[in-house]
Formats: sequence, C-alpha cells, structure tokens
Amino acid sequence: MAHSTGTARVIVVPGLAVHAYAELPVQHLCDNGYDASLLQPPAWRGVEHDLERYGRNEARRGLAAGGLSITTGV
Repeated sequence: MAHSTGTARVIVVPGLAVHAYAELPVQHLCDNGYDASLLQPPAWRGVEHDLERYGRNEARRGLAAGGLSITTGV
C-alpha cells in the first residue's frame, strides 16, 4: 500500500558498519511512495569525519528542504 497522505521525506543516516543493511528498507520506502534516501555514513570515504560537523551539515540540508523531524534508533 502506497503512502497517501502527501510525500513524506525520509533520510536514513546509517552507521558505517550497517550501510548495506539499510539499502533494502530505503528502497522499500521508495517503492511505497516515500521520498527516501540513504546518506553515506560519517567517516565514509569522502564524507565528513567530524560527527558534530556532519550532523550540523545534514540538519541544515533538512531545514533548507522544508523541515526536520528526527527519530533515532540503535
């Protein structure tokens, strides 16, 4: 069943060791009508290594895109 209450934007920030495991769930969200993307994890080759700067940069992008709601999981 596709998401039908407007387009929800989902951004997944995986840990370095679980990036590959997040690919299928993100694809499933896309297949069901969500605007979902999988970011490269902090410290990934070519990605900011400083976690605080990484978080600030991604938060700025989220806010610039119209808002930000954060859910964390382990």
